[in-house]
Amino acid sequence: MCPDEKREVTYSEIKKGYEIAKDQYVVIEKRDVETIKLKSTNTIDIKEFVDEKELDPIMIEKRYFIVPDNKNKNDKAYSLFVKVLTETKKIALGKIVLMDKEHVAALRPYQRVIVMHLLHYIDDIRRADEISELKDMQRAAIENKELLGKLLVENLYSEHFDPNKFSLNMQW
Repeated sequence: MCPDEKREVTYSEIKKGYEIAKDQYVVIEKRDVETIKLKSTNTIDIKEFVDEKELDPIMIEKRYFIVPDNKNKNDKAYSLFVKVLTETKKIALGKIVLMDKEHVAALRPYQRVIVMHLLHYIDDIRRADEISELKDMQRAAIENKELLGKLLVENLYSEHFDPNKFSLNMQW
């Protein structure tokens, strides 16, 4: 709906653009998009390896299981990659183009397979100080004798996470 003319805008009248300043846009035509569109190469460009504990779960957007291409018979290289990541407790970080968009990806071993996590860009992660409900909240001074919650955590602590302890309970 056009707010100025108070009429419905037809699809042919809709343009795509990029805001370069307040109320100033550069219009991008369809032919321009085709020339700058990223092409998928079916590869992951690994940039670095980091300790697995470095990946904060809040960064994860989606996950995919990565399997070897049977046509190329790279089972041994794939298995070696899984084993190396497992033994070194590292994850690979890199870039991949999917659906004409570049993504940051983390590769980590899971059992006998590689899991690829597509990651949010850091600018897409909302910072805690941006949450309106927390802006006016003051941090309370807490004394050690008030830390009953710590005792609860220590009593319910498990050395390892067992997902079998948790199941979906549905009531009809």
